[in-house]
Amino acid sequence: MKFLKFLLSRFVINSILILLQIIGVIYLFVELSNYFVYVHITILVISYIILLFLINNKNNPQLKIPWMIFVLVFPIPGVISYLLYSNQTLSKKVTKKLKRIEQEILPFLDTKELELPKDIQSQISYITNTSKFKPTMNNDVKYFSSGEMMYESILKDLKQAKEFIFLEFFILYKGSMLEEIVSILKQKVDEGLDVRVIYDDIGSIKHLPSNYDKYLNKLGIKCIKFYPFVPIMSTIHNNRDHRKAIIIDGVIAYTGGINISDEYINKTSPFGYWKDNGIKVMGEGVKNFTGLFLMTWNCFYKKEDSDYSIYFKDTDILSDVVTLQFGDGPNPMYEDFIGENVYLNIINRSTKYLYITTPYLIVDYSITNALKNAAKRGVDVRIVVPHIPDKKPVFWITQSSYLDLIESGVKIYEYTPGFIHSKCILSDGDLAIIGTINFDYRSLVHHFECACLLYKVNCYTDILNDYHKIISESHLVTQEEARKVNRGRKLIVSVIQFFSPLL
Repeated sequence: MKFLKFLLSRFVINSILILLQIIGVIYLFVELSNYFVYVHITILVISYIILLFLINNKNNPQLKIPWMIFVLVFPIPGVISYLLYSNQTLSKKVTKKLKRIEQEILPFLDTKELELPKDIQSQISYITNTSKFKPTMNNDVKYFSSGEMMYESILKDLKQAKEFIFLEFFILYKGSMLEEIVSILKQKVDEGLDVRVIYDDIGSIKHLPSNYDKYLNKLGIKCIKFYPFVPIMSTIHNNRDHRKAIIIDGVIAYTGGINISDEYINKTSPFGYWKDNGIKVMGEGVKNFTGLFLMTWNCFYKKEDSDYSIYFKDTDILSDVVTLQFGDGPNPMYEDFIGENVYLNIINRSTKYLYITTPYLIVDYSITNALKNAAKRGVDVRIVVPHIPDKKPVFWITQSSYLDLIESGVKIYEYTPGFIHSKCILSDGDLAIIGTINFDYRSLVHHFECACLLYKVNCYTDILNDYHKIISESHLVTQEEARKVNRGRKLIVSVIQFFSPLL
């Protein structure tokens, strides 16, 4: 019964429709090329033009080379796929609107200049110059080492909300967690609060009815279903909203790896214990969270806000805790791969230790080389990944990265109790990143993401202690174990890995 339900699900039906379109287009071109030599010649000419374009393109070689080989070896499917799926940029209309809204909101985020150590200032300057968001002081940050702990705090704060609640998530999954949150949101709507929800349609496609956004709107909860999935061939399917954030009254903000689904709070356990983390920010830094949400909301909702000022609140918190919430996403809205470059900057800045948790480790040459170089110069580099995978082929690619890193001195651990989903970096006792950005191509290249840089936060010791606890529960992978991969899996992984930058 479950299998039949899965086969009839919106996800499977739409996937089949797209696959049939791809097969149909390829078949049409093959047939035409058999009868009309001009079609075949045209495809070849286009393939050579694409090759010339890619050779002169300034993109990362690991993003270009797979396309070049695919187009050269299989001209017809290669050219069609390239024309349909290579463009990972937003439309001009969306980009223009986003940039206009950004310029309207940025003045509300203006903060006074901070005097920081040179190495920290260089990290922050890069983020400010690319994402336009500025660092803030006068913050209080609380760390949550599990989804259960964070959820308990979220419920308490949602119930105490007085003015507005903004939620943005990649996944909404029908279950007790979603039902409880929606019940509170409905109550707050009845109390007269402004309640808004953004969720990603593809992220939630297997877990929600297709009209769930309409259901929320009927309850009075304003809702955006981010880039609704339509079963047609389009590059827009790649640009997903992978962010996770909650903003309450402009004075409290949450972010981390946690989606609204029972497995994230371990009410269900399909992959063993689900290890996640998150933070609660109070103070000046909440303005950046609010601004990032409103940029997305006003770009895609049917009616724009007429007054942004009511959502940005001053704080009476006094501290030297620095936070910098920033966004990342597709070109040309974000001209750099901000998440990847922030990670690279922190890796290269580290001198004592670099501790990382990530559910996926599918990275390009730049990050791999930076991690190896850090280990070789004496930095204690540790990376924790899951032991129980949620997607086996993706896990195989993660494991294929082990040997090269281990041989250079990087320590790789697998979290044995289950699946670790937290995206966290700790560096040298003072700098941390917590957010939604995985170490994989989808997060670093295609998705809308967010993360929060933390400097001298009051909870740094809590984050560090949690990392040591994770290490104590994890298995250190040896070189011998990393070498033990059967030839069949190596072949499968090499094929998947080759195409992974294209996906």
